[in-house]
Amino acid sequence: MKPDIEKYMPYLDEYDLTEDKKVQLIKDVWLIMESFVDQAWGLHPVQQCTDRHLIQAGKLNLL
Repeated sequence: MKPDIEKYMPYLDEYDLTEDKKVQLIKDVWLIMESFVDQAWGLHPVQQCTDRHLIQAGKLNLL
């Protein structure tokens, strides 16, 4: 999922940043929040890798 840059741009109007830096800031914050959501739902790559390892070792049964 990608952030709607134009939607969040007005929140940065009061800061003395270039347009490029504002866009980068929005993307960076979006990635951080996306990572928190992924971790909360068990979708983070580390969690998926760990789960796969446990399934292969027979220590985690998904049924």
